Amino acid sequence: MTTSATNRRIQIKPLTSIIGAEIEGVNLSAPLDPQTVAELEESLVTWKVLFFRNQRITHDQQIAFASNFGEVTPAHPIEPGHADKPEIYVVDAQEEKALFGHGKERPAYAPPRMTAAGWHTDITFVANPALASVLRGRRRPVIRR
Repeated sequence: MTTSATNRRIQIKPLTSIIGAEIEGVNLSAPLDPQTVAELEESLVTWKVLFFRNQRITHDQQIAFASNFGEVTPAHPIEPGHADKPEIYVVDAQEEKALFGHGKERPAYAPPRMTAAGWHTDITFVANPALASVLRGRRRPVIRR
């Protein structure tokens, strides 16, 4: 299912027949040229979710990458974003577990969380919802079987 064309600068590897593709040949820590941005926009429309593996980028580089696709907004209209980078919303699984009762770390006063598990978007109520979100995983979860 590999998509390739001689005029493309990036490699697109679909992960399913419907949604999701892995993108290779793009360095997210460097500025992107207009042709690469156009190819990524086309890929996003086609595949809906794009994965860029093994990219070590900073908050500033993440914001710069996102700005290729339009105005970068504050991370959340109600919840505060990162103290120095309001465009970044940090989700810490350990902190979430402690606050919302997933495991032994739950404080006695905290009721179990009854909302969505993990990251989701619920900002569709704003006048102009974002086109997309740029998520960056810093640590992979450990899956125990």
